Amino acid sequence: MSIFLNQMYTRLLILLIIHGKTINIFNVIAICEWVTYNWKIFQRIKGGNIMDYKKERELNGAMNKEIINSSPEIMKAFGDLHAVYTKESAATLIEKEMVALGISITIKCIPCMLAHITSFKKAGGTREQLIDVIKTCILMNGGPGTAYGAKALAMYDDLD
Repeated sequence: MSIFLNQMYTRLLILLIIHGKTINIFNVIAICEWVTYNWKIFQRIKGGNIMDYKKERELNGAMNKEIINSSPEIMKAFGDLHAVYTKESAATLIEKEMVALGISITIKCIPCMLAHITSFKKAGGTREQLIDVIKTCILMNGGPGTAYGAKALAMYDDLD
């Protein structure tokens, strides 16, 4: 990776010089940030793993066990609430998970997104349905809806 990035930095600096741009530390910092950001996107597109969502989900589960052990009454009540939530009602479980995902994306809660993506997929939720949720998040949240919606889509693709 470092050879690739060094070549990219060098090429961009040469382009700036050729086009008569003044090179200062701010240009260099901006170039470094741009190349690093695009390298991460390139890695994601070609199958490189920027974030291992399966490991993140396992870590969240382990941390939750500590809370369960520390506050058993509260966590039992939360579990009971969750059991009622998952029962069929006027809304299907997929529809409920779509709402939960929209909220999770909006509040930028990665652990919530991981949990609800998993439940959404187990309930039979499709990628197209998730994209509809993400579109709503973009409508209501703009840039953050876009950024966290992209994370949700990557989670959907990565998780079982």
